[in-house]
Amino acid sequence: MVDLPPAQEHKEFLIDPTVRVTQDVKDKQGRVIASAGELINPLSRFPQNLTMIIFDPLNPGQLVWAEQQYRQRLGSGK
Repeated sequence: MVDLPPAQEHKEFLIDPTVRVTQDVKDKQGRVIASAGELINPLSRFPQNLTMIIFDPLNPGQLVWAEQQYRQRLGSGK
C-alpha cells in the first residue's frame, strides 16, 4: 500500500490520451473506425463524461471531502 498524503493545494488536470494507431481498428461489422498510422484522441471521437476523485479512503477527512465532491458533481446517489 502507498501512503497518499493530503494535497497542499487544489489542482485539476486535463488529460490528452491521443495515441497513434498501429493497426486498423474495426467494429463488429468490420467497418474501420481507426486506421493504422492515424493519430486519434478517443475522448474526442467517443466523448465521455469522466470525473476522477482521488483520495485516501483511510483518511476520514479525505473521505468526507470525496463524498462532498461526488454529490456536488454527480448527484446524491451512492
